Amino acid sequence: MAPTNRLSRSLGYARAAIVLIYSALVLYYFATGWQGARKFVVLMVPLSVVLWTLDSLSKGESLVPRLKNFYANLVVGTVFVSISLASWYYIDQNFWDLVSVRMGFYTSTDLIMGGLLAFVVLWFGAVKYPIIFAIVAFFMLHALYGRYFPGVMWHPGISLTRMIAAFSVDFSTGIFESLSQLAATVISAFMLLVGILNGLGLVKSINDIVLTRLRSPQLIPQTNILVGVPVGMVTGSAGAATATVGSLTVPLVKDLGVPLAMAAAMAAVAGVGAQLMPPIMGASAFIMADALGVSYFEVMIRGFVPAIVYFAGSGVAIFYISTKTVKRVSSPTRRAAGPSPKELLSLDYVHTAIFAIGITALILLMAFWVYAPLAALRSAILVATLTLIAQVVFLRRMGFTVAQIARDLGKKAWRSLEFFVVETSNLVLLLAFLGMLKALFTVTGFSLKLGTTIVSASLGSLYVAALLSYLFGYLVGAGVPPVGTYVIVYPVIVPALVRLGVPMWASQFTAFFAAVHAEFAPPMSVAAATISRVARVSYTSVLRELVKMGIALPILILVTPIKPELVLEPGLKQVITGAIVALGVLGLESVAYWRLHSSRPIDVLLKVALVVGSIMAIFARGLFEILGVLIALPLTAYSIFTAMKAYRQVDLSTSSSDTANSLILHHPT
Repeated sequence: MAPTNRLSRSLGYARAAIVLIYSALVLYYFATGWQGARKFVVLMVPLSVVLWTLDSLSKGESLVPRLKNFYANLVVGTVFVSISLASWYYIDQNFWDLVSVRMGFYTSTDLIMGGLLAFVVLWFGAVKYPIIFAIVAFFMLHALYGRYFPGVMWHPGISLTRMIAAFSVDFSTGIFESLSQLAATVISAFMLLVGILNGLGLVKSINDIVLTRLRSPQLIPQTNILVGVPVGMVTGSAGAATATVGSLTVPLVKDLGVPLAMAAAMAAVAGVGAQLMPPIMGASAFIMADALGVSYFEVMIRGFVPAIVYFAGSGVAIFYISTKTVKRVSSPTRRAAGPSPKELLSLDYVHTAIFAIGITALILLMAFWVYAPLAALRSAILVATLTLIAQVVFLRRMGFTVAQIARDLGKKAWRSLEFFVVETSNLVLLLAFLGMLKALFTVTGFSLKLGTTIVSASLGSLYVAALLSYLFGYLVGAGVPPVGTYVIVYPVIVPALVRLGVPMWASQFTAFFAAVHAEFAPPMSVAAATISRVARVSYTSVLRELVKMGIALPILILVTPIKPELVLEPGLKQVITGAIVALGVLGLESVAYWRLHSSRPIDVLLKVALVVGSIMAIFARGLFEILGVLIALPLTAYSIFTAMKAYRQVDLSTSSSDTANSLILHHPT
């Protein structure tokens, strides 16, 4: 049963009001530090529940799976909102007693009010993240009935009241712990910047320039990477980034003659890699900074080299594919006669320049002057101001009236604000939900036990420990978002690797790479599943190509504990280590996608040598590392040289500029 128009409008107005209140509270917190992070999140978690409820109802989404009746969902939503507001009021009024006087000895009312809010957050997780919910449900049973579990999972069990307290009013764990605080007080500032970049059209301008100005058809497949990084920055997930990039690039690349599965995999590998690329990495990077007790800048600056390693490998793979498969175009279809949109293109260039200014300002502010959230906030203000000025000037030149300009800019500003608030509130709830899982690991001691098991099973070998860490992340990350995987993985593998002598930075980055790998790895690759639906191509064929193009990602997980210099300290040693690892990755991509010799037996022999040399360069130390470099370097260089030679010899019967533009015109963005 559908809602009446009046009810729909009322829900929309209520949602808009909460968006405004939410944004005002976050901005006021940034300006004043109002109440401190711990008490601030007591308000923001319930308010996020209210916004999620109103957002779901206004969009016609079910709050109860498979319950289609709108009015039944409305009743459920009313209960959720009532619980959230009542819990907020009670906990807010009793906050100082809970954190000081009654700590560890909570009253029945404390547990009921905290437990009800924890239940609603748990319900949110069940609806939005069913796989994580299944994991949480399993560990809830494990926490209550640990005495019935065998081996490393055995423990005496905890009481139900202890579990409820750990989920809610025990502020060191659960829905109010540091994870949700981080989302509300740190990541939210970056979400504001991302919302402005997205809502005011800067990312779209970059996409338009990349897709319309490339001169060579053989370079068009590389637009996946050029478009994927800014798109991934604003979407926040590999699945969403892959869908956006794929809808733009797959039709173009397919029309060039690239097989559809390969074209789709190119978009997927770019969407996954966007989570690695600074300056705005995935949410797991912010949690890493919090866990290490350092600024986000310290994490970000160390992330550049691994990201370059990843994109170097995928970029070369895409280059090999495009060199082999891009077809000749003999009669490009020209655009119909009409005015050339020079003004639009000039505005796109201005937007791109403002985007670059904003990102540069963000990096410089974090590096030299201010706390990361304030750097993001100031960068957001700078970008918004410059963009609004540019758009006012442009629209006035186009003849728009002041009223029309105000209406247009108002819509864009609202879109930016809405994106910022909705994404922030969803992240607050997700991290509150993951805080419950983290609480279960803490109260049962499971993470420490499993970490000890990894140390024992590795027999002191870093290679075995790296492999076990990879396998653990692979298994628990199946179908789980990166931030969820990170929260599950890092309490287990980080202490284990540190006990084996791996520096803390390398241990944390190993967990971070494992988290990003969650949306990449078969058989439940979110990126491959998303793009296979967008491109209407076989999931398995896309997955096969994705694994080959993105081979650098599992390599980063495995090599970081062995070569911690890759992330330990920014500088020359990091660059050299990254270059050696990148050489090995390029060698493996050459084996996967290029032929080294026309003779089959010689080609196989050279590829075997290149595989051995690449693996030695990546994983070995000392003499064997040098030997691997000496083998891999000439063979990889020869492979790239022959590919570039073949690229130059492609004979297009028409100018590549016309070819590229004709293909763009067939697929307007």
